Amino acid sequence: MRYTFDTEVHKKIKDYSKPLLNEFLEYLLQEEHIKSRTPNRIKVASTALYVFINNCYLSSVNHSKVLTVTFRTKVYAKGYIVNGKQSKVKVSLQYTKWLFDFLQHRNLGYLNKGGAIFESVKINGKYKPKLVSTERSTFEFNHDIYEDMLNLNEDIKFKPVTNVMILRDKDKNDITFSLPRSKVSIKNLLLNVNREMADIKVFDPVKKKHYKLQLKKVFNVCFNRGGRMYDLGIQNLPKHERYRLLIDDKETCVFDFKAFETSLLYSIQGVKMEGDPYKISINGYDPDTLRKICKMIMTRIYYCKDRSELQASVSKSVTEDMCVDKLFEKGFLPERRIPVGHIIDILVEKHEPIMEYFYGKGDYDPSHVGSLVMDYILEYMIQNYKTAIIPVFDEVICDKDFAYEVQEVMKKAYHYVVGTDMNCMIVREK
Repeated sequence: MRYTFDTEVHKKIKDYSKPLLNEFLEYLLQEEHIKSRTPNRIKVASTALYVFINNCYLSSVNHSKVLTVTFRTKVYAKGYIVNGKQSKVKVSLQYTKWLFDFLQHRNLGYLNKGGAIFESVKINGKYKPKLVSTERSTFEFNHDIYEDMLNLNEDIKFKPVTNVMILRDKDKNDITFSLPRSKVSIKNLLLNVNREMADIKVFDPVKKKHYKLQLKKVFNVCFNRGGRMYDLGIQNLPKHERYRLLIDDKETCVFDFKAFETSLLYSIQGVKMEGDPYKISINGYDPDTLRKICKMIMTRIYYCKDRSELQASVSKSVTEDMCVDKLFEKGFLPERRIPVGHIIDILVEKHEPIMEYFYGKGDYDPSHVGSLVMDYILEYMIQNYKTAIIPVFDEVICDKDFAYEVQEVMKKAYHYVVGTDMNCMIVREK
């Protein structure tokens, strides 16, 4: 999970941290990072440690031992932001770096430092570095801490998530803001949902794991970009695990908007989308394999800055997630290569009616339009039926007793946002 810098930490987490704090300070003295203990040094060290243990707690109750961490100076230069307002207390970057060194020294976890990977390319006769990919830094804490956090969870009363409106800059850092009046209603809705759903039991009967249904919205740069809802981990589960979840011990059903963002943009243009938007034909290539590549492209083409970034992104996924050799041996490919660039060209021509939205252009951000549809569904079901739904981007998981109602409101929401449902395709996946 993403590292949170929330310094409002439960007393039991602070109590758990105290023995480690003394060891941490001793380590700093031994390594000569500090010469003596001063009240300010103790305060700064304890803040970094409390925040870390709180992240371990949040991650553990969501069944993970891996934290996504950052060492960017800009992130540590400001306090934690809650619904646009910044806390006065900051977390020290230097003490956080020392803390991870200490934790590794104590065999309490392992830091995997990420970074940028470049390759040398020749441009106008000169070799210049080109960014190929970036890898996030992660810290995996050990199993003892994980078990301790689960034991702590039995004594800590769950606090509903209140930081429900998040705005990030182009570098994906949280920033302060004054919430537009048009967004106040959704903030209040999410606060109410998180309070009411705090006691809802979402359960995986196979892994015997419980999940909390708590939602927040993340906007990108401005409040007309992004706005998707995120939860505390359900969305990161594999499809087969999501599909077997129970809501308050009841079986669930799952509905999915097909080609959601692409269909929304066609509807905004007032154009009927003909056939499967992810389907093309190239001699010698297996149709299902081609469709997977097309789906990758069409779900990224709106957000990559240009064609080269899109091609690099999809090619990387092909390398990592698809075994080209096996596909070739099975006869699914005519050669040991998938022509990503050629497939992009075919799709750009196929979807000419919406081409102005490719690469972050156009007046509408499809993720934001989609978020408005999901907002409507959530609000409608809460107000009219007081039932929990789990929104997963273009998918809705609900109590199967409300299958008809959810399918109907999905159509209403689609029509309400774009003014037509001619391209609205809803499939019951379970």
